[in-house]
Amino acid sequence: MKDVMKKNKMWLVGIVMIFLLAVTRPSFRTSYNINGIFLSMTPNGVVAMGLMISLLVGKINIAIGSIMSMTAVIFALMVPRTGVFGAAVIAVLCAAAVGVLHGYLIAYLRLNAWLVAMALMLSVKGVAIQLAGSGSVQIQDALFSKVSEASLGPIPASFFLYLLLVAVVDFVLYKTQFGRNLFAVGGSEEVAAACGINAKWLTLIAMTLSAAVTGLGGVLLTTRLYSANGNMGTSTVMTCLPMVILGGSTFTGGKGSAKGTVAGCLIIVLITTFMNLFNIYIHVQTMVQGFILLAILISDKYFANKKIKV
Repeated sequence: MKDVMKKNKMWLVGIVMIFLLAVTRPSFRTSYNINGIFLSMTPNGVVAMGLMISLLVGKINIAIGSIMSMTAVIFALMVPRTGVFGAAVIAVLCAAAVGVLHGYLIAYLRLNAWLVAMALMLSVKGVAIQLAGSGSVQIQDALFSKVSEASLGPIPASFFLYLLLVAVVDFVLYKTQFGRNLFAVGGSEEVAAACGINAKWLTLIAMTLSAAVTGLGGVLLTTRLYSANGNMGTSTVMTCLPMVILGGSTFTGGKGSAKGTVAGCLIIVLITTFMNLFNIYIHVQTMVQGFILLAILISDKYFANKKIKV
């Protein structure tokens, strides 16, 4: 029982938070608020999953915000030309192409992963702003509206797509040799290579999948906002990184799960919901997010040092 509680502690924290909010704020229990929580979780959770995949191999993909923005703009521009589903495929493929470049530069050319991510973050954001014409791209399409508004009660249809993606990612990570090899590369690239695992190839694939999943998050965000612009991913890393670390991933790699990331996403969204329900000013919310991220960074470093302490 103790092991089960320890393994699912983030879910327990989320359940306690839901209970407290439901008791103290009746407005929390409304279908409108519940729908808002699911709408917030879906794109952020998908993008956080993309970040989690990159952290599995020990690479933090800080370009996720720019990739999400670029994908959202491409999707919005392509909907009138190719339809909703064709636009989604094209947008995700463009995101994956950025991931291929990212993976190749850090895995095969051995460039500094942080600097490459920084360069891509700036350049891809520039592409997104240029494509959007320094403004917003609005979407007016009948099928798009139906897809965006599809729901089962207060739960949007996009959330079920998110859950399906979670199930697929965790199946691949924990039930296939490919997934186990990703964990091995994240644990120690040198040891994995010595065991015959193609660490370079797996790093490239991980960064490609990270970008593609992030791109899907950009598409889902666009279905929520009905528009896209080049600056919409500015705070994405600050929002999604705590979700991933709370979900069990580490900066050193070799740990993580899609299910855990959902729990981390739920907690962060509930914290934001709490602050909104209590009318806390937006600049205070930003400050709180910063403190949460700082606390996570300090705790991650503490436990990493504790683990290697002799």
